[in-house]
Amino acid sequence: NSILGVNFLGNHIHLIAFPVAVIYKMFPHPLTLLFLQSLALGLGAYPLFMIARNVLGASWALTLAAAYLLYPALGYVNVFEFHFTPFATLSLLFMLYFFHFKRYAGFIFATIVTLICQENLSLAIFSFAFYALLLKRSLRWWLPLLIGGVAYFLLCIKILLPAFHQDSLQFISIYQHWGHGYGEII
Repeated sequence: NSILGVNFLGNHIHLIAFPVAVIYKMFPHPLTLLFLQSLALGLGAYPLFMIARNVLGASWALTLAAAYLLYPALGYVNVFEFHFTPFATLSLLFMLYFFHFKRYAGFIFATIVTLICQENLSLAIFSFAFYALLLKRSLRWWLPLLIGGVAYFLLCIKILLPAFHQDSLQFISIYQHWGHGYGEII
């Protein structure tokens, strides 16, 4: 259960929780979770460095990787508590890395890991398809993202989230002062 008193998967679809739970089972301590989160955020410097080294050269790449690691918002993510979304930072950076170096299998793997971090990241995957299109990549680089991003998002919001929590998609109530229903709000 989450702090809201609903099934954990009723708030967000964090399927990354299952592989994390395996590690937690081996090392059952709250610091294990914080260590994994810190490790994921810190390892994000590697794909960033490798892309920057290829594009800008080694000295600028080192500067960029250091700026990433010293970025206050990145450190702030770790200050209070553990959560699953920071794992997406690493998977998104590896998506960019594999995309940049045209390593398709790694790209698809990083995309899947991003998807299992949280359901709304499927919209970022969908958007990435347009980036691949803009760079004139072949069909295999953008079509699975376009279809998969939309399909996973719909699967999560129409089937999985309601199955775990009947009232999970009441975000529309935040905008009720603009109108009743999606049409009026838009």
